[in-house]
Amino acid sequence: MAAVSKLAIALASLVVTVAAIEIGLRVLGLPVEPFRFDEIVPWNTGRYTNFTPRLNSDGFREEPDFPTDKPRILMLGDSYTAGFGVVDGSRRFSDLVERDLGAHVYNAGVPGTAPHDWGRYLDLLLPTYMPNCVVVVLALRDATDLCTSLRCWQKEISALRARYHGDHYGRFAVWRLVANALMIAELERQYVGRVVAAYTTNTDRWRYEQGALVKLRDTAVGHGVPFGLVVFPLLHRLDGYRFGMVDNEIDRFAKQAGIPTLFLTRAFSTIDESDLWVSRDDQHPNEAAHAVAATAMAGWIRQTCRHKGR
Repeated sequence: MAAVSKLAIALASLVVTVAAIEIGLRVLGLPVEPFRFDEIVPWNTGRYTNFTPRLNSDGFREEPDFPTDKPRILMLGDSYTAGFGVVDGSRRFSDLVERDLGAHVYNAGVPGTAPHDWGRYLDLLLPTYMPNCVVVVLALRDATDLCTSLRCWQKEISALRARYHGDHYGRFAVWRLVANALMIAELERQYVGRVVAAYTTNTDRWRYEQGALVKLRDTAVGHGVPFGLVVFPLLHRLDGYRFGMVDNEIDRFAKQAGIPTLFLTRAFSTIDESDLWVSRDDQHPNEAAHAVAATAMAGWIRQTCRHKGR
C-alpha cells in the first residue's frame, strides 16, 4: 500500500507540474502555434528567389576571360562551389581565395553535379584554361543519392505528422512542445543516419564516386598538374558534428589514393550553423560561410599547389 501511495503522489505531482507548465506556456504564448515543418521545406524562398546568375558560354558562373600572368587554379564542385544563393559572385570562396593568393581561380562549380560529372569539365578546361593546380570541392551530399534539403523529405514529414499530430496536439501546448521536439529528433535521426549509411554501409554510390575522384586525380597529374581535395561539411549541428564517421571514411580513401585533403569541419565548429545558411530554409553556405571556407582553404591551397605530380 505504501508503494501505491507513493506512486499516486508522484503521478499527482506530475499532473500538477504539467498543468502548471501548460498554464505558463499559455500565459507566455509559447508555443501558441503548432510547429509546421512545411514552413522550412520550400527550396527557393528567401531574398535570392528570383536570382539567376549569368553563365558563360561553357555553363559556368565565371568571367569568360582570365589573365595569363598569374598562377591559375581550377576549382571543380557542385552548388556549394558555384555559390548557390550567393548573389554577389565576388564573395564566393573561390574569389576570396583568388584575392588572398594573388592567383586566378576559375570556378567551374555546377549545381546538382557530383564527381562523375566533373571529368568532362576538367577535360574541357585543361587545354583552354591550362591550370597550374586543380582543386575539387566535395560537399558530403555529392557521394550519396540523397537530397539534403527538407524539400525531399515530405514523405517522412507526413509520417511524423500522422504519428504526433492529433486532438491533443491542437489542444495542449505542453504536448505540442514535446511532440515538436520528438518530431525534430526523429527527422534528424533519419537525416543523419542516411548520410552516414551512404558512406559506411550502403556504399555503392560512394564507391562509384571514389573511382571518379581517382580519374580526376589521374587526369590532372597526367598533365603535370597538382591535385587536391577539399571536403565541405553539411552545415548541421556544428557544435556536435554528426558526420565524423563520414569524414573518417573520406580521409581513409584520400590517404589510400594519395590525394592531399583539407576538411573544413573544424573551421566551422564554433559557429552557429543558422548564421551560415543562405536562408532559414536552405542550408547552402552564405557569404559568411564562404569567407570562413576561404580563410581555411587559402594557405592549404598555397602549399598543395606548390608541388607538381603525386
